[in-house]
Amino acid sequence: MKTLKENRNYILIFLISAVLFSLFPLSGDDLGWATSDGMNLLNNGFEGYNGRYFGNLCAIFFTRFDFLRVIVKAASFVFILYMLQRFSGKDTQFLYLSAAILLVPYSPFIQSIVWSAGFFNYTFSLCFILPCIYILLNKHQNFYIPVIIVLGFLGQLFMETYTMLTIAISAVVLIVRLKNKSNILIPLFYFVSCIAGGAVMFSNSAYSQILAGENKYQKKSGALQAVENLFTLVPRYVLYACIPAVLIIVLLLIYNKKHKFISLDKAKLKKYILLILGLSLPFCVVGPIGTRCFIAVNLLLLLIIQMMTKNLNINKIAKISLSVVICLNFVIYGVLYISNQNKIEIISQAVSAEEKNIELEHTDLYIFAHGMDDEGMNKKFLNRFCEYYGLPTDIKINFK
Repeated sequence: MKTLKENRNYILIFLISAVLFSLFPLSGDDLGWATSDGMNLLNNGFEGYNGRYFGNLCAIFFTRFDFLRVIVKAASFVFILYMLQRFSGKDTQFLYLSAAILLVPYSPFIQSIVWSAGFFNYTFSLCFILPCIYILLNKHQNFYIPVIIVLGFLGQLFMETYTMLTIAISAVVLIVRLKNKSNILIPLFYFVSCIAGGAVMFSNSAYSQILAGENKYQKKSGALQAVENLFTLVPRYVLYACIPAVLIIVLLLIYNKKHKFISLDKAKLKKYILLILGLSLPFCVVGPIGTRCFIAVNLLLLLIIQMMTKNLNINKIAKISLSVVICLNFVIYGVLYISNQNKIEIISQAVSAEEKNIELEHTDLYIFAHGMDDEGMNKKFLNRFCEYYGLPTDIKINFK
């Protein structure tokens, strides 16, 4: 009973998240992973596509099983909140505030949680990386070694910037431990695991194609373009991807001018800023870039917010904020779910009547699901849509 009482907030967030996440449609290239296109990539070993092997496998598997996908998404979301608490200390108001910020229904939430393919590469990966970083920095018992080997290796097979950054973090910690002549086994095994996972990822021919300028999707920038991106593209995306967190930081700084409540751990702050740079600067050179790329930056900004608010009582504000965001999401995605089900029903009925040209009502709510706007119903998406729902592929869909 004590354990249940201690974790009631996590249990409640999990249950609410599971219900909310069950309303999310498969969007963007989710249907590609859930149909023969995904299996074709798997049969080819993802060669020439990317080295996100574990993320790709998760996308193929979980887009096929609705119930499992919802449970894994909700559990992962709660686990990330739990890890934030482990890094910052038990702080209930921070838990509510973190959940509220991460659930704000705009681009980063849409691309890294609603969109399943985005979730399993950019968000689910953090469930492997965050515990490794926590063990690396806080634990010295050797029985953590098997855990850090497995999670360390798998955590490298999701997203390239995460892979490069974790290799750098493990190397720095290993060097510091060697210099201080302290226990090096955990950082050593984590470093080796990161290197092994990174080697597997970057062995994919997609990356040699990128360097040669032969990859149509992922591209590298020249020196001048990289410098321009440093001052334009990357800061713009970081700010846009982190609007709620940045606004809260600005408001706290303004409020602090009069009330002087902020007491920052400067060493921690410096580390968080360096990590933000490490996660952001690679996009000066490589692309494509999207708000989904900065979910980890949001988590670091949340940790900065926790430091800024530890002397404030914002528990009521945090609870109200979370309640408002959750209610807003249920309205948006409830309507979107009904609209999507109606769309499938209308198409099915038209196909039964042997109609080839089908007209659907436009809904602005498709902007809340990645790649589901009217332009998303292109030929490739339509073929996947028809295959997934067992419809003929020779139909044509127009929006009123």
